[in-house]
Amino acid sequence: LYTVHGLHGLYNGNALGKWGEKQALRSKDHIVFVSKWEETLAKKNNLLPHANHQVIYNGIHLKNLPKHQPRDGKLLGFLGRLETPKDPLFMLDVMEILGPQGYHLKMIGGGTFEQTLKKSPYITVTGTLPREKALEELSKVSCVIAPSRWEAFGLVLVESLALG
Repeated sequence: LYTVHGLHGLYNGNALGKWGEKQALRSKDHIVFVSKWEETLAKKNNLLPHANHQVIYNGIHLKNLPKHQPRDGKLLGFLGRLETPKDPLFMLDVMEILGPQGYHLKMIGGGTFEQTLKKSPYITVTGTLPREKALEELSKVSCVIAPSRWEAFGLVLVESLALG
C-alpha cells in the first residue's frame, strides 16, 4: 500500500522526478490518493498502468480541535513543513512589509529553512510540534497564511476555518 500526499516528482519538472514517481507507484499493490487532483495527474502522466487505486480524502475530527483562543489581531500564522513546496521563504518578504506595522508571524513547523526564518525579528518559529500542540498554537493566531506553491489538498486551510 502506498499513500500519495502529492506527486512531488512531477512538480519539479524533470524527467528523473517523473521516473521516480512511476517506480514508486508501479511497485505497490494498491495506491491511495488524498485528492482527486493527484489521481487525475497520475493518470494523465501514465503513472497508473496496472495499479489498483482509490481516493480517500483527508479530513479532520472537529471534536478533537482545541478550543478557540483569544486572538491578537496582528498575530499571523503558518502551519506546515518549512520546505520549498510550502514556500516559507516568501514570508520573509511579507513580514518585511507587515512587521514594521506591528504584525508578527508564528511559523508552526520545522525543516530546512528553520534557521533562516528565525533570523527575522518579525517571525517566531516553533519547530516541529505534535499535531495537537501545533493546532493549539494555530488556534491563537488571527489569520493563517498558506503561501504553498501547490497543495494536493490544503488540510491546514480546513483546520484553520474550523478553528475560526
